[in-house]
Amino acid sequence: MALSEEIESAIVFRIRRGDYPPGSALPSVRELAREFGVNKNTVARAYRHLARAGYVEARRGKGIYVCSAPAGEQSDGLGELMALEKRFARLVWQARLMGLSAEEQRSVFERALRATYTPGLVSILFIECNQYDVQTLGRAIEEGIGQPLQRMILADFLRDVRQACRGIDLVVTTFYHLAAVNSAIARAEPSLPVVGVHAPPAVESLLRIARASQGSRVVVVCTEETTLNTLTNQVRTYNPLVSCMPFLLGRDGGLEELLAGADYVVDTNTAHEAVAAVAKCPVVTVSFVVDEQSVRYLRQKVAELLERKLSEESPILAGERVQPA
Repeated sequence: MALSEEIESAIVFRIRRGDYPPGSALPSVRELAREFGVNKNTVARAYRHLARAGYVEARRGKGIYVCSAPAGEQSDGLGELMALEKRFARLVWQARLMGLSAEEQRSVFERALRATYTPGLVSILFIECNQYDVQTLGRAIEEGIGQPLQRMILADFLRDVRQACRGIDLVVTTFYHLAAVNSAIARAEPSLPVVGVHAPPAVESLLRIARASQGSRVVVVCTEETTLNTLTNQVRTYNPLVSCMPFLLGRDGGLEELLAGADYVVDTNTAHEAVAAVAKCPVVTVSFVVDEQSVRYLRQKVAELLERKLSEESPILAGERVQPA
């Protein structure tokens, strides 16, 4: 069963049991994604299917609301509960045929419960170069993988890598800083896994530049050199007919004079205050978004780490036998 179908079944069960009575508002996509530990797109897909089945309806600007259950359906959720019990029973018989005792099965089940209901069992550190992105991108990643993150600014991380990695199972950063983080980890904690996620500029942020007329003068202003190079290349790719001039705050001088001759300014949230103080032309502030494929890959790596942790802790999976109490 696909993940979205499992979420659909869970929502239908709650509707029939009365947790979400007819006419009531359902939790938002963001809230359910956080609860189930899945991506928001998965919850949105489940809601769309439930709307087509007549369980819920989307009200523009207001959210998702419960309809009456389709005719002929049970209203107390017993059907889903009985089906779930049968699935459990099949698993129990399968485990018994494998030779596991009741105590061994209980141990496996308790560990599965712990893995599902104990967030943060895998300690993840997310690193970005500025406070704004470490919070916004970190929040998006948390929602995508259903796990909390510890957050750290890149400069602070590089000052004391060993201390920053103490108690950490996985380090995550964007591709912009992957080389620097990998290099630091290789010297200090070579066995610690590092995963890079793709966080490209949001397409809508650059559409205005893509539509700029030939010969327009565009100044790109950033606080980090890697970001400056990325955005400058993006502007030149989106519209090769404009004249693009990069400017790094803290390194280059004469921002006010440069902007006085500009038709557009492209900046980031961390550079926007300095730009807004002197810019007289339109300003396009670029935001970054975490790529869905990166989130799926990261979710898989977290699942692998969690499975490994549980295997190391489980005497059954380690080949030992659990003695009945």
